[in-house]
Amino acid sequence: LRELAENFAVVAPYSAGKRSFYEEPRQKLLRFVDWVGSDAGRQAGCPDVDPSRIYLFGFSDGATVGVELATTKRFAAGIFAAYGFTGELPELAKNRDRKS
Repeated sequence: LRELAENFAVVAPYSAGKRSFYEEPRQKLLRFVDWVGSDAGRQAGCPDVDPSRIYLFGFSDGATVGVELATTKRFAAGIFAAYGFTGELPELAKNRDRKS
């Protein structure tokens, strides 16, 4: 259990005033990831983060957002459940996906 605690952390942004994360600009979510790994994040209590070991997890709207964020290629991998988005991915996400 100690090894898990020393090698695993869950951090999640809070979408204050929004119905879901889907309404948050993607760049704002990516800035949050950058902040977690920054000196300011550590001073606020975030653990040390190895940028090559950041994974995405998402359910429902979080799955939709996670799939889009995964196209940035900044994450080691992702697990998404209930990807129920019935609309169309933004052009930027589609372009990134085409390049992979």
